[in-house]
Formats: sequence, structure tokens, C-alpha cells
Amino acid sequence: MVNSIPFFTQLQINKNEIPLFAIHLFEFIGKSDKLMEFENLSGDYGNNLKGAQIVMHNLENNAIEIRKDLKPGVYKFVNKILTFDYESYEISSCRAADEFLILPKEIGRFVNSGMEIARVQSPFNLVNDKGALLPFTRDIIKQLYKQLVHSSQIH
Repeated sequence: MVNSIPFFTQLQINKNEIPLFAIHLFEFIGKSDKLMEFENLSGDYGNNLKGAQIVMHNLENNAIEIRKDLKPGVYKFVNKILTFDYESYEISSCRAADEFLILPKEIGRFVNSGMEIARVQSPFNLVNDKGALLPFTRDIIKQLYKQLVHSSQIH
């Protein structure tokens, strides 16, 4: 859940909704009565958000060093090749169905087994109706994992 807060907040801001995180803060500081002043907390609050995030982890049994210098930003998957389009940190930068955001760990970073190595975000579905990765999503994940992990194992 914690990994999804920044992503979910960006989606809500892009839809001109008050982020759920802000609502929790209002309640925490005892000002939940002030929330009634906002008109966009209607019955369909949060229902029209679309997007997906995949948090990739080091699946190796040992620590790895990120040696591939991938820029954070908008990428496309053209002819089964991961292609950098432009630098960005915002999901709102992705406007076409073939664009997605990659937020990799920086080069030289040591990542223990099971820890995050990158995030892939999209304003569109990355899975089918049954929750399985779409074929192009699987290809993106495999290629990104290979670039970040398999070429950089510590012996």
C-alpha cells in the first residue's frame, strides 16, 4: 500500500480530486470537518481513476549493483525494444497508449535481494481482466529486469 501512495496521489491530482492522502492528513490533525467544504468529494470519488503500477524487485538470491544507467522518464516499447522518449517523473506525462513511465534505481546503487529496483507506471491497463500481465507488459518487465539485474550481479 505504501508504494502506491505517490502513484495514486498523482492520478487523483490529474483528475482534480483531493488526494486520499490529504484526507487522511486532515483527519489525523483533527480537521476532518473542513473536508465538507470541498465539492469534489462526491459519491463517485476515486471511481474514475485509471492506471497501473508495477513495483519490480531484485529476485536474485544476492545483492546486485545497478550498472545500467537508465534515465527516469517516458518510454515506448517499439519492435520489442525498450526506447527512451523523454525525461519525466510524472505519470501525467504519459498520454498515448504506448507510453509508460519507468522510475529505475540510480546507477551504482546496491540493491539487496527482495528490494525495489524500478517502478513501471502507466495511465492504462498493464494487466488483463483476470489480473495477468498483458504480453507487452511481460516483455517490458523481462527486458527491464535483464538490463538492471542480469548484467550487474555481484559475485
